[in-house]
Amino acid sequence: MKAINELQKEADNLRNNGKTTAAISLYKKIFKTANNTKDWKVAGHAIQMIGVCYKIDNETKSSLNWLKKASEYYEQHDLNDEVGDCLRDIAITYEYKNQLIKAETLLKRALGLFTDRKDSSFGITLAKLGLVQTRRKFYPEARKNLSESIKILEKTDNWFFLGTAKWHLAGLFVAEKDYNKAIKELLEVIELFKKHPEQPHLRRFGQFYGLISYCYATTGDTENAKRYFKDSMRIIQSGDFTPEAQMVILKDIIAEKTLEILKKSR
Repeated sequence: MKAINELQKEADNLRNNGKTTAAISLYKKIFKTANNTKDWKVAGHAIQMIGVCYKIDNETKSSLNWLKKASEYYEQHDLNDEVGDCLRDIAITYEYKNQLIKAETLLKRALGLFTDRKDSSFGITLAKLGLVQTRRKFYPEARKNLSESIKILEKTDNWFFLGTAKWHLAGLFVAEKDYNKAIKELLEVIELFKKHPEQPHLRRFGQFYGLISYCYATTGDTENAKRYFKDSMRIIQSGDFTPEAQMVILKDIIAEKTLEILKKSR
C-alpha cells in the first residue's frame, strides 16, 4: 500500500485537475487510515478536502456538510489553526452562494485562530478576505488586505497560495477597471504556476487564461484575447470538470462578456 503522504498527493492532484469523484474516494480512504492511526491532522484534512471537492463542483450543501464535519473534528482534537483553515473554506463556500457578509464574518473569525500571523495559512485567509471585500466593493480595504497577504506569502514557500493571492489582486484591478494592471499581475501568476509543472493545477490555469482573455478583450487586444480564451476553453471543456464546475469557472472568468466583446470586434 502507498504511504499516506503519497495518497494525499495523488488525491490533491485529482482534485486540482477537476477529477473530484476519484479524489473524494481517495480522501475517504485516507481518512479511514489516518483516523485509525490517530493522525488527527491528516484525517481532518481528508474530511476538509472532501468538502472542497464538493465546493469545486458547486454542490454547496454537501460542501458545507463535510466542511463543518471537518471543523468539528479539528475542534475535538484541539487543532485551532486547522479550524481556521476550515473556516476559510466554509467562508468561500458562502461566497459562492453570494452570502458575502457571512463569508466576511467567518474569514475574520478564522484570522483570529491562527497562532502565526506570518504563516501561509494566515496569508491566504487574508487574501480571501480581500476577495470577499472586492465583491462587496470595499476596494480600499480589499487592496490593503490583498497587498498585506502577498507580502506575507512572498516570505513563505507556498507558491500556490502566493499565486492565488495575486490572482485575487488581479480580480480587484478588474473590478476597478484597471485592466492593464490586471494583465500584468495575471502574466506573473501564469509564469509562477508554469514553474511548477510537477503540480499541474489545470483549474487555476483555466481561470487565469479566461480572466486575462477578458482583460485583453476589454483593452482591444483581440489577438491575445482569442488566444487565451481558446486555451481556457480547452481546459474547462477537457472532460475532467463536471458541468457545475464548468459553470463556476465560466462565471469567474466573465466568459459571457468576453464572447460579446470578441463578437463585436469581428
